[in-house]
Amino acid sequence: MNKQTLIIVLVMGLVTAFITAVPVQAHVLLSDTRGEVGAILHVSPDDDPIAGQSSILFFDIQKDISAVESNDIQLTITDSTGQKTTAPVTKQGSYISSAYTFPSQAAYEIHLSIPQQHTTLEFTAIQRVSRGISTDRVAHEAIWAKTALVMGICSIAVACILAFNHRKAF
Repeated sequence: MNKQTLIIVLVMGLVTAFITAVPVQAHVLLSDTRGEVGAILHVSPDDDPIAGQSSILFFDIQKDISAVESNDIQLTITDSTGQKTTAPVTKQGSYISSAYTFPSQAAYEIHLSIPQQHTTLEFTAIQRVSRGISTDRVAHEAIWAKTALVMGICSIAVACILAFNHRKAF
C-alpha cells in the first residue's frame, strides 16, 4: 500500500469515527437558581439511564443540609409532554438520592427543591434518555439514515481509491 492510499484510508477512518461517535456525558455540575450553592448530579447507570429500567439519581449538595428532613425535599421529574412525576427521596448528610424509572426515551427535566430556614434551594437539570424503550419511530429511522450515509461515504472512498490505483497513463 503506497503512502497516498494509506493517508486516504486514515482520513476516511477518522471521518467515520467522527460521524458515528456517541456523545459522552459525565456527572452534571449544577448551581441553584440564585447561583450561590453548587451540586453534582449523577444518574446511574453511567450517567446514561436506560428507559424502562430503574435508575438512581444521586445529588451531592455542596452545602450543609443536615437540618432538612427527607420528607421536606421534593424531586420532580417532567417528561417532554409536560407530565410531572414526584419521586421519593432519601437523604444522608448532604447526599440526596432517589430511585426512578424513566418510562421511555426522551428529554426529562429534573427539579430538586430543598427548603432552608429563610430560602429554598432549587436545582434544575435536563437528562436525555436515549437507550431502552422507545416510543419514537424517528429515532430508528435516523439511525438507519446515519448508517446509510457512512456506508455511502465509504463506498465512494473505495471507488476513488480503486479508480486512482487503476488509472491509465496518457
